[in-house]
Amino acid sequence: SFFLFTSEKMKFTKEQENICTFWNTFTETRHQVINAKAGSGKTLVSLECARRMHDVYKFHTLLLIYSTMLKIEARKRVIPMSKDGVIVHVESFHSAVANIFGVKCHDQQSLEMFLSQPDIHPVKDMSDVGLLVIDEAQDLTEAFMMLIYRIRPFLSPDHKISAFACCPNRPNDFPGNFRRAALAGT
Repeated sequence: SFFLFTSEKMKFTKEQENICTFWNTFTETRHQVINAKAGSGKTLVSLECARRMHDVYKFHTLLLIYSTMLKIEARKRVIPMSKDGVIVHVESFHSAVANIFGVKCHDQQSLEMFLSQPDIHPVKDMSDVGLLVIDEAQDLTEAFMMLIYRIRPFLSPDHKISAFACCPNRPNDFPGNFRRAALAGT
């Protein structure tokens, strides 16, 4: 379901604030990767960046999260939708299949079955989503990357992708096919 994010009580470090400020200036570069260490607040910063992007561009955000536990934690940081805020759709990769495409998906096998059926289209209109945020991008599998590729045509034509990852010892070491599969067509 869709949620409204509020950051009224949030306090950010200088580094987190710099990322939020930088993020708002990336309109000329279509996609970006934010690499930060574990526990640095990547998910929180991604939600704040989504709020700020909405303030400027008025589009909604789809936040894809690696696991159900992380999805639940992210949803705790948002409040039910109201008139005054940013719309953020928080999904795990498996729940995105269920909630966007209407296909039950609870494990890798059901995800791969879905991906093998190219004629399944969304049951939910995602054309107002202008920002796709991928949290824990270092954990992307080939199937998750293909799901991102499958979702992208149904988003706003001007959508942007931001990936938050934790590769502190290898800052440029993301899954080899990330750019090819997830960012295809840029």
